[in-house]
Amino acid sequence: MVFIEPEYEHSHLIGGTLSNVFGNITLRGETGFSVDRYFLSSDVINNQGIVKRNELAYVLGIDWNAPADILFSTQLFKNHVLNAPDSLIQETHDTTLTFLIRRSFSNETLISELLWISNTTYEDGLVRANIRYELNQNVNIKVGADIFYGNHSGLFGQYKDTDRWLFGINIAI
Repeated sequence: MVFIEPEYEHSHLIGGTLSNVFGNITLRGETGFSVDRYFLSSDVINNQGIVKRNELAYVLGIDWNAPADILFSTQLFKNHVLNAPDSLIQETHDTTLTFLIRRSFSNETLISELLWISNTTYEDGLVRANIRYELNQNVNIKVGADIFYGNHSGLFGQYKDTDRWLFGINIAI
C-alpha cells in the first residue's frame, strides 16, 4: 500500500509592476522572479516527482479606451523555468496571449464582453462571451458561454469537450 502525505512548501517571489497612461491608451507591465519554486517531474525515483527551480515570469499589456464606450485590451504572458531538467513535466517556456473587447451601453447598465485566451505553447485556449445587465446597483443578470479548444495536455484544451453556457444573477446585500 502507498501512502501519500501532501505538504505545502513556501516559495519566495520578488517582482514589480509599472503602468503609464498616454491619453486613452494605458501601457502595463509586471514581472516576478520566483526562487525555489516546486515543479512536477517525471523522475519519481531520484526526487519523488518534484524539482525545485527558479522561474521568471512577466506580462505586458496595452489598453485602448476607444470612442463609443469600447475597451480593447491585449496582454502577453511569458514564463521561463530556469535550468529546467529534461524530466520537467511542463514546458520550460510558456506563452499566453489575451484579447478583450468590452462595450458598455445605456449609461453602463448593459455590458457586452468577448475574451480570447490563447496559449501558444500548448496550442489551446478559451473564448468567453457574455452580456451583463445591471438592474440596479445591487442586482445584475449575466448570460454567456465558454468555448474551450486545443490540445488535451494544455490548461484549456483538457476541457475542449466541456463547453458551457452560463446564466447568473448576482445580488449584493
